[in-house]
Amino acid sequence: MMNIIQKDNGFTLLEVLIAMFILAIGLLAVAGMQVTTIEGNDFSLDMTEAVILAQDEAEKLANLSFDDVQLSDAVPGNWVAAINDFGDLSPPLDTNFTNAEVRNMNNPANLINGVQYNIATYIQGNTPAPNVKTVAVVVDWTVQTPRQVIYRMTIAEPIL
Repeated sequence: MMNIIQKDNGFTLLEVLIAMFILAIGLLAVAGMQVTTIEGNDFSLDMTEAVILAQDEAEKLANLSFDDVQLSDAVPGNWVAAINDFGDLSPPLDTNFTNAEVRNMNNPANLINGVQYNIATYIQGNTPAPNVKTVAVVVDWTVQTPRQVIYRMTIAEPIL
């Protein structure tokens, strides 16, 4: 008499449950990565808007004449908020502005995608050399935590 060995084709219930558990853990990890990606995209959008606002403001200032009142250094040697008169900007995160007069720029035009961007411009005359002005445009906003972009440039008096 011959013994016939029968081979079962299929999976046991335990094997299926283990496979489903492993798949579920992998899907949860992918879902977590999606949330992180969405948050990163939101931050990138906010940062891009802030940089565009800072560059626009800097370009407006760069196109003014060197002696324009908007480029005046009200307190020589100190950073002063010389543009945008909207009232108290939270102190800039950058320590170079500790002597600055700080103003709040809550301009409704700077409400983009539900985020309020505040713009302050700081001007320092004769820095880093005579007949040169250093300009810093600070854009800050808060979504979950305070964020800030600082755009710096120098403007030199034209030599005639």
